[in-house]
Amino acid sequence: MGPTEEGLTGSEAGLSVRRVDPLALPDWDQRVARFSGATVFHSRGWCHVLHDTYGHRPHYLVLEQAGQWQACLPLMEVSSRVTGRRAVSLPFTDFCACLAQSEAAARALWPALPPLAREHGWKRLELRNREVVPPETPPSVEFFGHTLDLRASREDLQLRMEGSARRSLRKALHSGLKSELATDLDAMAAYYQLHCLTRKRHGLPPQPWRFFQNLQRHLLGPGGGFVVLVRKDQTVIAGAVFLHFSSQAVYKFGASDLSAQELRPNNLAMWTGMSYYC
Repeated sequence: MGPTEEGLTGSEAGLSVRRVDPLALPDWDQRVARFSGATVFHSRGWCHVLHDTYGHRPHYLVLEQAGQWQACLPLMEVSSRVTGRRAVSLPFTDFCACLAQSEAAARALWPALPPLAREHGWKRLELRNREVVPPETPPSVEFFGHTLDLRASREDLQLRMEGSARRSLRKALHSGLKSELATDLDAMAAYYQLHCLTRKRHGLPPQPWRFFQNLQRHLLGPGGGFVVLVRKDQTVIAGAVFLHFSSQAVYKFGASDLSAQELRPNNLAMWTGMSYYC
């Protein structure tokens, strides 16, 4: 595949676009970590979670020049009897920007996508970012993200909290709640019980248990995240799942026992994760 983009021409700049399978590259994480915007969703572990749980096939694209990656677009094929075959970047993923050294490098991937879609019979292509598509392309949906700078000290972070958040955290601590960090499967199972209850309360089906098993196996176990459990005495009343990669962390899941909300366990769970990363 030969990309052509203003400022980047394949034949002149020695650029090429090729498909790469992260599961077949042991040094994948080291390669993508060189991009400043890399998150856990770009990692090999997250690719493993999606592939092993749902069977989605990776078709990641990289723009290469003299053996160096200039851009990387994670892409997976999703097959459904309802919606047909499509490509998503990435399914079950909050956000997954194209990693690129420049805007031109990201846009240079676009010409490779239509022939790839025709080759595999994709009916749709879902990109959760604007970097790759032509500038005039309107988004089908928009959303807000929340980012917090965790380079400050714990004390400074508390001072930056709203007063209501500080009061809720004090209430949780004064109520005798205890929080712990864990990465083992038993901790994930304890969280999953609350996760199912919370999803039911919201009228949504929970992800299958094997998803959380793979999350523990491919990310938490190797050091890419942890579960926070909040207990009242010996009973787990809230939990949260945090994931991290390179210099960025993500609050991925949270769940709690509704009957214990007055003790503010969710505030303690969130603070425990934030405090750890500080």
